[in-house]
Amino acid sequence: MILNERDIHRMTIEKYGAIEMINKCIQEMQELAENLRDNKNGIDNLAGVLEERVDVEKMLNKIDVIFGFTEEDKQLISNAKMRRTLDRLEPDNKHTLGLD
Repeated sequence: MILNERDIHRMTIEKYGAIEMINKCIQEMQELAENLRDNKNGIDNLAGVLEERVDVEKMLNKIDVIFGFTEEDKQLISNAKMRRTLDRLEPDNKHTLGLD
């Protein structure tokens, strides 16, 4: 049997439970925030920032599984947020966005 990343996330959620995975996601986000704060304050810790960013990404993928978020759901919201950002940057913009 060939397992993909989503399969492994499902197996992890089944073993440890959704609540534990949500708590772990919160913990990983806190660790990323700490590394970002340290970097902002002049500590050279890019490897730590990268490692924590990947940890958060993996946990967010588990959140997608727990709540049933699809790539399409996320893309729709992401596109709307990018359009809003561009509108704030250039209120009179006439750009066509290549997001869809």
